[in-house]
Amino acid sequence: MVARQRQLLAAAAVAAGVALAGCGGGPAVVASVGDTPIAKARVEHWMALFSAEQARPDRSRAALMARALDYLITAQWLIGEAAEVGSGVTARELDQQVQERVSAYPNGAREFREQLALTGRTEADARFEVEVELALAKVRQAAARHRPQVTPADISAYYKQNLGRFSNTEERKVETVYTHSAASAQALERRIEGRRRLAGYPKHETLTYTKGLKGGSDNAVSKAIFTTNKLDTIEGPVRVGVNYFLFEVVELHPPVQTPIAAVAGTIAQELETQARRLALAAFIRAWRAKWVARTDCRPGWVVQKCRQYVQAKHSSPENPLAFE
Repeated sequence: MVARQRQLLAAAAVAAGVALAGCGGGPAVVASVGDTPIAKARVEHWMALFSAEQARPDRSRAALMARALDYLITAQWLIGEAAEVGSGVTARELDQQVQERVSAYPNGAREFREQLALTGRTEADARFEVEVELALAKVRQAAARHRPQVTPADISAYYKQNLGRFSNTEERKVETVYTHSAASAQALERRIEGRRRLAGYPKHETLTYTKGLKGGSDNAVSKAIFTTNKLDTIEGPVRVGVNYFLFEVVELHPPVQTPIAAVAGTIAQELETQARRLALAAFIRAWRAKWVARTDCRPGWVVQKCRQYVQAKHSSPENPLAFE
C-alpha cells in the first residue's frame, strides 16, 4: 500500500512538473506552439548548431537565440499546418525520406552518421529537419490549391489596359552624315543637294531608329527624325554635342497592333503568375496570423513569431512569399 501511495505521489509530481514547464510556469520550457512545448535545452542545442555553421562564430547570444527559436517555432507551425490541411507528415513518409537520404551516401548509414557528426547534428536532428521539409512541401501544395483561375474576361481586360505592350514600335531607316561645324554641314548640304540622296555621299551611314528606345529617341537627331513626315528629303543640320548631322528618312515602318489571339497565351501565363503570387501571399498572411495567435513565449525569449511580440518601428519586414 505504501509503495502504491509513493507511485501515485510520484505521478502527481511529474504531472505538476509538466504543468509548470508550460510557457508561463517553469524555466524548462521557453515557448509553446499550441500544445507543443519548446524546451530551453532544445533552443540552446540549435543555437550551438547554428553557431558552428558560421565561418566566424561572432554572432551574439541574443541573435543566435532568436534564430534558433524562430526556426523551431516555424517548424512547429509547418508541421501543425500540414496536419490541419491534410494528413500531416506520416511516419511512413518520414522513414522513407530519411532512408533515401541515407542511401544517397556511397557508404550508407556509416557515412551519413559521419556527416552528421561533422555538423554536430544527431540523427534525431536530421529526422526533424526532414520532417519540416516534408511539412513545408505539403503546406505549399495546400497553398497552390487556392490559386484563382484566369478567365477569358481577365485576358481581354488586361489586353485593353495594356495595348501599348502589344504593338511594335515605329521604326525609321535613315541615311546620315555629320560634320564638326554648322558651316561645314550647310556647305555639305549644298554640295549634295542635287543628288537628293545622302546614300551617294562616301561618308554616309545607314541607321535604323526605333521610337521610344532608351538612348535612341532622347537626343536631338532622333527627335528630328520622328518629327518630320518627309521621305527622301535631306534635313538638318541638327547639333548633338560637337557634331552637326544631316539626315534623310528613306523608310518608315509604322507600329502594328498585335491581335489579342496572338498574345492570349502570354497574357494568361502572366496573369496566372500574378494570381499565384497574390494567392500565396494571402495564404501565408493567414498562416502567420493563425499560428502567431497560438504561439506563447516566456519573457526574455520573445521573438517576432510570438504572440507577445511588439512590432518595432524599424524591424525588418517578413517575406510575403516565404514560409518563414
